[in-house]
Amino acid sequence: MQDFEEFDLLKNVGERCWRDAEHILPRLGPYWASWLLDMGSLTQRLKTLSKGDFRVELVEQRWVSSSRAVLLEGLSANEAKQRLWSRKVVLMCAGEPCIAAHTLIPVCSIQGPLRKLRKLGSKPLGESLFREPDIERGGMKVCAGGSTRGRYSVFRLHGYPVLVAEFYLPGLRRVEDKMLDRSKLGSDT
Repeated sequence: MQDFEEFDLLKNVGERCWRDAEHILPRLGPYWASWLLDMGSLTQRLKTLSKGDFRVELVEQRWVSSSRAVLLEGLSANEAKQRLWSRKVVLMCAGEPCIAAHTLIPVCSIQGPLRKLRKLGSKPLGESLFREPDIERGGMKVCAGGSTRGRYSVFRLHGYPVLVAEFYLPGLRRVEDKMLDRSKLGSDT
């Protein structure tokens, strides 16, 4: 897999071409639009795609401080100045790395009712987020420049922010092709 530094949201925030999803839509094409603009659970979609052959590989989790967080839309100035719980994972489908994900959670969120998110380890964040009835998802930002395809948005649970960025890796298309080939074989028999 590529070096995860390329997918560090704080490190590259000023260098990325993050745009509001509706402004970039005409340039995405149907394939990428279906992935990048999907407001549902990415975890669930990947589990369905891989027919359950899905796992989360924990890359790193730790406290970080960064003045660059103020560049991330969706966090208030106060939230962006706080220490952030940083969690980096790779979402694996059928043995392929498909998504590099980076979650940032301000200390005000992690010390409140969302403290369970700090102990996720290799469990999918999406299952915890989308299980909550009062989850709100802010506007989505999309990066679709060069070979990078990614998105981020801020979820609010009980009013507390959780910023989630997902970067799409080449393995995603390989898994889709593999699963499509399997389904064709199954329908031919």
